[in-house]
Amino acid sequence: MQALDKILYKIKENNKVLLIFDYDGTLVPIVEKPELARLDSETRQVLEELSNCNLVKIALISGRDIKTLQELSGIVNKNILIYGIHGGEILKNGKIHINVSDCYKKIIENLKNSISDLNELDGIYIEDKQYSISVHYRLANEQNTQIAINRFKEAIKSQEIKLESEQKINIKSQNQCYFRFQEGKKVLELLPNSFNKGSAVESLISDYPDYFPTYFGDDKTDVYAFEKVKSYNGLAFFIGNELVQPADQAISIIEIRDFLKKAKNLQSINH
Repeated sequence: MQALDKILYKIKENNKVLLIFDYDGTLVPIVEKPELARLDSETRQVLEELSNCNLVKIALISGRDIKTLQELSGIVNKNILIYGIHGGEILKNGKIHINVSDCYKKIIENLKNSISDLNELDGIYIEDKQYSISVHYRLANEQNTQIAINRFKEAIKSQEIKLESEQKINIKSQNQCYFRFQEGKKVLELLPNSFNKGSAVESLISDYPDYFPTYFGDDKTDVYAFEKVKSYNGLAFFIGNELVQPADQAISIIEIRDFLKKAKNLQSINH
């Protein structure tokens, strides 16, 4: 039995299931311009209908900020839990909560100002998420890509921004703002080191201990979530052609959409 079929079987047998999804590259295809990654109406409707069922809890965890994610997805159903900036933002009862010091916001603002001219390079797009910042280079040629990457790294170094690797050797780090530098698909990002999809997944599992946990993602940043779900004996799915450990199965976006439709139909039959 394939891993996806195991989830459907659990739903069929009236077991509670927690479905956690990344957004870009998982629910929607990767697009050249990040601002065009909109969720199709059919998938949105299926997600919202499923979220109204007692046996299924749905959550989104994205690198995007919540406001942008809501605009792109069109999701307004309060039953769907939304985590932004890799879990750093949480939408609860219609309000966005961020459990991190304002010092991160000030540092990101200064960093953004120091590299703002990179937006003038063809194919380079800087995404400011207040508490984190991303440099996208999917549309850039090789020369502009290297310029942007080098400038971003140099700016981080010149502003003496502290990274998590330094925190591990600094016993007086409790009151300082430490960041994590990470690479995704044609994007570099600097974010608070506590913003981690794995931590967000653990929070969800803690809030819904009776639900069987699953996670769907397509990027290096999703590995944290894969590992956390697996540590709770759940199932992890990598969206792509080749399996990435420790995921259980490699699937496509089309297969996710088919799975959601089947899950919705099972819920309709059961209720």
